[in-house]
This record gives sequence, structure tokens and C-alpha cells, in this order.
Amino acid sequence: MVDPFGGIQGRKFENISGFLIDKEESLKELQESIDILENKKIVKLSFLEQLRSKNNLTEQINNNIWEFIPNTNNEYVNIHLRWNKNNIRSINGIPIKSLKVALMGLKAFFNQINHKNPNLNHPDIMSCYKISLLNYKNIDNAIVMGSKINKRYIKNEHI
Repeated sequence: MVDPFGGIQGRKFENISGFLIDKEESLKELQESIDILENKKIVKLSFLEQLRSKNNLTEQINNNIWEFIPNTNNEYVNIHLRWNKNNIRSINGIPIKSLKVALMGLKAFFNQINHKNPNLNHPDIMSCYKISLLNYKNIDNAIVMGSKINKRYIKNEHI
């Protein structure tokens, strides 16, 4: 028999959970925020390309991770721990000189989260897990199948 795809094999995915999807989206949003801080050139479509792709012309890159505090001459910022477009926790009054260190700390926090066996004893990870649990119905089975998480964590603290 002839293979219609020419012998190319795709990647087999594990049971992808909503928790992993939210983690990747949070990392992407954080990286965009770091790029804005570093004034990196963010490639945008030209006007003609936007017309061809029929995208919304008012599409902008939003920075939801950190924001300047008004009336401080842009010397202080508020930083938000965001998960699935929700603020989990915020720290206010961070000097602008410490902003990159704080953003790299957030990136390290997201990278250390194990999506198959999350540490639900950590209050921030538990909050992230609850938000993902509300948005994705398959998360409970996907994470519990991948590890031996005790369901009493979820039942006792269910939103």
C-alpha cells in the first residue's frame, strides 16, 4: 500500500490537559511582556497583509503582566501573576530597575510547574489549577490519569 503522506510521521501527543494549555499561554503572554520591556521589534502585519488576511485592524499587543503606577514618573510598576487571563496575585510598587528580575522569576515559576503532577500544596499553583479546572472539563481526568493526585484537594477546595 502507498502511504498518502509519503512516509512522514506526526508527533504522538500525550493526553493534553487544559492545565498544560493554560501554562503555555501564560508563558507566551509573559514572553510578550518581556519583549515589550526590552523594546524588541514585534513584527506586525503591514496594512496590505492585514487586508489580505481579513484580520481586525485594531489588533494590538497588550501588556497585562505589568503596568506603570500613575503619578510616579514611570519609576514604579505593579506586577501580576496571570493565569488564563485572570490575575492570581499582584505585587505593587516594584522599582522599574527590578522589573526584569521579577519577570524572569515569574518565568522560572511557570517553567517549574509540572503539568502532569502539579504541586497542589503551593497556593499559587492551586489557584492556577482551579481556574483551569473551571475552563476545561477534561483537566481532572487528564491530570489524575497522569499521576496519583488525591482528589480530596479538589473536593475540599473546589470553587
